[in-house]
Amino acid sequence: MRPWPAAVAVSALAMAALAAATGAQDQQSGSRPGWPCAGRPDPSYFEIAEGSGGQFFLFHPSEVGDSGGLMAAAMTHGATLLRAGGQLAAGLHDFAVPVDRVDSLLFSLSVQCLQVAEIVRPSGAVLQAADPGVEYHQYEAGSIVTVLRPEPGEWRARISGSRLFLVTVQAKAELSIEGPRFVPEGPLQAGVARVLRFSARTDAQDVQARLVTQGFQDLAAIPLRIVRDETGEDFVGELMPPARSFRLVVTGRAADGLPFQRVHAPLFDPAPRR
Repeated sequence: MRPWPAAVAVSALAMAALAAATGAQDQQSGSRPGWPCAGRPDPSYFEIAEGSGGQFFLFHPSEVGDSGGLMAAAMTHGATLLRAGGQLAAGLHDFAVPVDRVDSLLFSLSVQCLQVAEIVRPSGAVLQAADPGVEYHQYEAGSIVTVLRPEPGEWRARISGSRLFLVTVQAKAELSIEGPRFVPEGPLQAGVARVLRFSARTDAQDVQARLVTQGFQDLAAIPLRIVRDETGEDFVGELMPPARSFRLVVTGRAADGLPFQRVHAPLFDPAPRR
């Protein structure tokens, strides 16, 4: 079993940036005004990133050279704590992120027509670029931020704007979830029950699982039981795939009692029931 992939197709980041930038250049002769809000990114790159758990960020052509930092950081932050994407509705959107004891956090907030992109600490203070242990990069369509030794507690990613968005929070962390596996194996089909199995690396307590939408709205809880066999200990539950794309979220408490959250970054897209 392998830990849930946070950046399996991180190369999709560069492709998305280049494809989106090319569209902007075609429409605006490479001029900066209006990009990226006035651009038309190829949706297939976003779909590839979402289906694989890879990165997607809307860089301006002049910013593409800086994309390597996000790709490198994503590969070293293997635990996904939050992932939400799609078409952003009007208003301010606040995504809560319970952070346990981790070595560092990687925030990537990208909104095509950006108005607000903020990170809020557990204290309620808005994170600043000059804060100790913070590496902060601001772009036309969002920000990429690394926080060393973040304090545990509920962090928040706050965005507003419109059109395409993707918010991810990843961590360098000891606690990881392995799986998921489905029984029987094979592509998921809407409305056809499957058995879900996954395991937790390190001692996890009060483990719960739920399904969320692509935009991280709750869909359904999955009751779990523990099964022990010759291969070890698994958490097992019955999953009824919805007729829409979804992600799997696992929460609980770490060995030190701190709440944790781990997200299976790739988006599941069940086939219609035959």
